[in-house]
Amino acid sequence: MDTATIDQAIGRKLAGLRAERNLSQEQLATASGISESTIYRLEQGSRSIRAEQLYPICVALGTTMHAFMESAMELARSLETQGESAG
Repeated sequence: MDTATIDQAIGRKLAGLRAERNLSQEQLATASGISESTIYRLEQGSRSIRAEQLYPICVALGTTMHAFMESAMELARSLETQGESAG
């Protein structure tokens, strides 16, 4: 599995959880201490997340790093399978 697929899955998971909690990117940025532009780039999958970013984001979203990454990796596996089917 490549890094781009993982970044895309993390971005989708992040955007989904943020939306479920009715938070704007600005609100999540304020709650987590991570800049709004970084939140945007993470959600777009154009930036890889670092542990020091993931932890405060997870706290702000009310989840654990483990639960977030487990779910994101399930999504990444699904995206990879879809990519193989399409290719």
